[in-house]
Amino acid sequence: MTAVSPNAPLLRRRPARLLDAGDTAPVVHAPDHTGAHASTGADRLAGKPILLLFCPVLDEPSLIAFRACAAELAAAQAALFAISRQGIEANAAVHDRLSLPFAILADTRADIFKGYGVDPFPVDPSIVLFMLDPGHRVARVLERMEPAAMAAEALAELRRLGAARTAVRLQAHPPVLVLPRMLSLEDCAFLAAVWRRDVPEYPTDGFTNPGTKQETGDFKVVHDGSYGRAVEYIVQDEALQRFIDGRLRRRLLPEIRKAFQATGLQREGYRIAGYEARAGGRLNPHRDNSTPTNANRRFTMTINLNAGDYAGGELRFREYGEQLYAVECGTAIVWSASLLHEVLPVTKGRRLVLGVHMFA
Repeated sequence: MTAVSPNAPLLRRRPARLLDAGDTAPVVHAPDHTGAHASTGADRLAGKPILLLFCPVLDEPSLIAFRACAAELAAAQAALFAISRQGIEANAAVHDRLSLPFAILADTRADIFKGYGVDPFPVDPSIVLFMLDPGHRVARVLERMEPAAMAAEALAELRRLGAARTAVRLQAHPPVLVLPRMLSLEDCAFLAAVWRRDVPEYPTDGFTNPGTKQETGDFKVVHDGSYGRAVEYIVQDEALQRFIDGRLRRRLLPEIRKAFQATGLQREGYRIAGYEARAGGRLNPHRDNSTPTNANRRFTMTINLNAGDYAGGELRFREYGEQLYAVECGTAIVWSASLLHEVLPVTKGRRLVLGVHMFA
């Protein structure tokens, strides 16, 4: 058994779901209560929130609670589907008796339940609500709640999602992806604590450093030159790499595939970068594939780990405009490695981000 480093932060997590906030949700295909085919992947639903109400039994109070908020759901442009293990005829009978304004989908083999990690035969047959954001990614999972409270919380979450997507008029802007919920707040806090571990440090010119050849474990490199000023924690620990891979493989790669039609990507090593205000932390304008040794890079991704703990440090792509990217904890920004970018000076505190380069 490997000894635990005294610098290693404890990470105690609740039991993992098959699907959790940030994960790309499987597209649902099923017959509705009329026998017609329904799909959450339909173009008419794309770009809108989708609510999937898993009903191990068709509990009337639960359905009535969501019927009562139909107008608010419509105002939020959200589509609601109840998912039942009963057949079409049984679903139709309940739908007609309760005059429901939303469809009931038949999942008689429990394939949808299992695909979303919901127990189709629970001891306590309570409802579970998966809320999908406009990108068909899981935004929230609500369970073990009274139906009326669940419906109220779902509406509150829809208002939060809507507030984060206000309509604005854009002119020139960089071709980048901004992806919320790539990491949970707990994951961000854990990785921020990893950066604070006491590990060997080496100077770097921005391209090479002695630690790469000398260290088999994690270490830090200190930038203080033309590249900028930052301290990067180089992740070589296999368990830590697996932890990060487990989050990003099912969240990040599907989004890059959808947005850029890029498949077969591999990654370089993970880095956790710290930019200290008192040390003049910043990243000077540069491209991530401008040398022969990194010319095969396709994409770069960073995830903010501690938004709110610092000031300044915005990301900018000046070739495309003056927009400043300052995102919430757990949110990823993805861009082509050929784009010129910079991190503006941190003026207060310390900015921490998880970063990785990807190549084909």
